[in-house]
Amino acid sequence: MGQIRVEKNVGGITGLCVIEPAVHGDARGYFMETYNERDMREAGIDVHFVQDNQSMSTKGVLRGLHFQKKYPQCKLVRVVRAMLDKSHVSPGAATFVVSMLKIILYLTLILGIAMQFGLKESSVAALVASGGVAIGLALQGGLSNLAGGFLILLFQPFQIGDYILTQGQEGTVQKIEILYTTLHTIDNRKVIVPNGNLANNVIVNVTAADRRKLEITVGISYEDSIQTAKAVLQRLLTEHPLVLHDQEAQVFVAELGESSVVLGVRCWVKTDQYFPVLWQLNEQIKEAFDEADIHIPYPQMDVHMIAKRLRS
Repeated sequence: MGQIRVEKNVGGITGLCVIEPAVHGDARGYFMETYNERDMREAGIDVHFVQDNQSMSTKGVLRGLHFQKKYPQCKLVRVVRAMLDKSHVSPGAATFVVSMLKIILYLTLILGIAMQFGLKESSVAALVASGGVAIGLALQGGLSNLAGGFLILLFQPFQIGDYILTQGQEGTVQKIEILYTTLHTIDNRKVIVPNGNLANNVIVNVTAADRRKLEITVGISYEDSIQTAKAVLQRLLTEHPLVLHDQEAQVFVAELGESSVVLGVRCWVKTDQYFPVLWQLNEQIKEAFDEADIHIPYPQMDVHMIAKRLRS
């Protein structure tokens, strides 16, 4: 074959083909051959191709595909996915819209086939109405998830690639679909969260901003110098290359604990560098305190023994 690739019987539907043309492009643009009679015939699609139409709808326009019962035609639908990619639509919204369109097209195809076999329009309308009621009662949770998906699409509390925490789960958003959102965890697990739950619960979007505040607490012995320990911590923050210096880093006494003087450290880092900086600073603090002979005490408890004189 030449310039097209044909996938037949897509989704198990006899006669439904996906035709993917070869796209030749560079920085100037692209060119593709959308129809070739010889290639089609070699792919087993031997039809008399008469007309080719293409339309483009602006944002907010919903365009339908008409169905001809009396003079049926073979429809060649050209899907230009790049239109979504080049617009300001987020990847999550694009995935959601594509999933919704797939369901609508499948339903339209099923109804069209039913009408081809002689089912009247009034019967189709009655079937859709009764089926809609039955499905609505049976899938109340699913409808809640569908509504949640629309709310996520509308308000966009997170997007694909964001790291979120919700309902005891956390991970990077991998997919936003009609009913479910898929998270990818740090330990390589896939968590599927119903959209209804996401829409009705608290969501913490860790990566919504490009920078994040890092906080560390560390205890020192009451016998050690607070000022010396603070100076060591301040030096580590100043010398670390990934700590952002356009905002003031802070070192302070956070608490006078039972076993130690608790020092607090606050600084700002880029969101995607949060954990590397946290781990590096923890290691550097321990090594620097050892060099400066500053002790990180274990939890301690003083027990006073009182001897009682036994009566003879």
